[in-house]
Amino acid sequence: MTIYIRETPVPTETSINKYNALVGFYLRGEEIIRYQALQEIGELRKEDVVVDYIKETMEILQLMEIKTDFEDYPAELSAFYGRRIRKGLLGEIVNIPENWGQFVKPLLADKAFTGRVVNGTKDLIGIGLPFDFPVWISEDVSFQAEWRVFVLNGKVLDVRPYKGDYHHSHYDASVIDEAIAAWDTSPCAYVLDIGVTADGRTLIVEVNDGYAIGNYGLMPISASHFLEARWKELTAPYFEKNEVLLLNSLTGQ
Repeated sequence: MTIYIRETPVPTETSINKYNALVGFYLRGEEIIRYQALQEIGELRKEDVVVDYIKETMEILQLMEIKTDFEDYPAELSAFYGRRIRKGLLGEIVNIPENWGQFVKPLLADKAFTGRVVNGTKDLIGIGLPFDFPVWISEDVSFQAEWRVFVLNGKVLDVRPYKGDYHHSHYDASVIDEAIAAWDTSPCAYVLDIGVTADGRTLIVEVNDGYAIGNYGLMPISASHFLEARWKELTAPYFEKNEVLLLNSLTGQ
């Protein structure tokens, strides 16, 4: 197995995930090749793993004609949201003040902007997206503290805090167990972001695909197993029919 990892010049909040994966695979004794452009990979085989940013990962999946079809709010978990969440368009927020005060985030997997509560047009400055851009629109919930739950093959791999005051009530672990059990069609590796509200409820903040997440302190070896599992699950349909994917003809990054 060869692990191809995007080489980043300096550590940042997003690039640190690549360094974390590099350490994990290195400790497992795997061959690691770092690259700056996808075409440097050349040939990609079934046993190989690629660790890259979301956009570049999606480019590889598109070459394989693979769609993730992942939703941040799967219907199977609706009982755990504790608020109304719906699909809509950015224009519904920009043009209708009555809709302000709600949380908005991109519907698409490319994470075109950071999710936010919109209380006026000033909160949308810098987004630069058309009014027909698809978004999630949800009631705003005040979370006192939030954690990221890493789920691998139906079991909790780790739970990491990432926001809020540690003095507040801890989460209800039974909610995590029930949510995992309720999602029969889940991918093999994903994260549940959970939060505790001011009135003590443990709710799902959102769900994220395993290939498109920050590790938030997940230990390197655990991160390597997590990333490998989801990558191989995603690419399995292509490699069931093909022995290799050629990337050396790509002209982009």
